[in-house]
Amino acid sequence: MNIEERRADKISIIVPCYNEEACIEIVYAETAAAMEAFTEKEQVSYEIIFVDDGSRDGTLKALRELAAAHTREAAQVRYLSFSRNFGKEAAMLAGLREATGDYLVLMDADLQHPPALLKNMYHAVKYEGYDCCAGLREDRTGENPIRTFLSRSFYHLIGNACHLDMGDGKGDFRMMNRAMTDSILELKEYNRYMKGIFSFVGFDTKWIPFHNT
Repeated sequence: MNIEERRADKISIIVPCYNEEACIEIVYAETAAAMEAFTEKEQVSYEIIFVDDGSRDGTLKALRELAAAHTREAAQVRYLSFSRNFGKEAAMLAGLREATGDYLVLMDADLQHPPALLKNMYHAVKYEGYDCCAGLREDRTGENPIRTFLSRSFYHLIGNACHLDMGDGKGDFRMMNRAMTDSILELKEYNRYMKGIFSFVGFDTKWIPFHNT
């Protein structure tokens, strides 16, 4: 069996970063460990694409060093770097455009999104017939109560106004197949709101609950 047959699927993990110098090595280590725990058995390769959103600290230097140290084709680290801070929405879009995987993951750099869920996400999209598997945050532990109230109110109002499924806790953390990703990339909106777009494109999504850390 050749390498193309053994590595039939590729997962691209996109991690937007803004001033995350202290977290880069940790998020890489935990994500790589979670992937290595199942990719060899599943015969899957992966790449981690960090998108530096114009950081002012040592994030870019850390990404350069990380990418140089991890060039193995089956587990590659790559990075993009913005000339200034354009925001998370732009960083996610850039990562999706750059990714080459059959399955694409969006994940935050602060480990609020647990990499341990990636195996279950892959199984849901690969074997259970879903186009997307996303994390459903069950609580807002450690968050200011006023911010929690405002966030929940916002998602309730915007969801009703736009007739989209945008409940509180339904965020960016997800794995999508290539068909859903390509549909998102085909949209021509300049100012994007990804949570709305995920719902708008209408693909079948499984939600996996997780607790805020």
